[in-house]
Amino acid sequence: MEEVRRGSAANLIGGAILRLVERLPSPARNRVRSALWRSRTYLEVNSGHDLISGALRGFPVEVRALCAKALVRRHDDRAGGGFWPDSNHIWLAAGVETYESRRQVFLSARHE
Repeated sequence: MEEVRRGSAANLIGGAILRLVERLPSPARNRVRSALWRSRTYLEVNSGHDLISGALRGFPVEVRALCAKALVRRHDDRAGGGFWPDSNHIWLAAGVETYESRRQVFLSARHE
């Protein structure tokens, strides 16, 4: 798998664009997301640390402490992920934010 990373400045700009995209009516939003996917454009890719913090919000301290040691890496795709217990790594698609929704990425991270 190819890892995808974005810097905080690029994520800020991409996040602003993504907020606009998410406000579009469904047909227009779907067209924009399809065009972004064809060009493999990721507007926002939250870091593993941010994903863990968001996914574990509201869980007991013991659970957060246990899961905080996992390494979340983002791979070049818009769907899918998994947990590799031998290395304690979680791989999550980098395109979740752009192609599904900003809210969905934390639900996906919590699932993995």
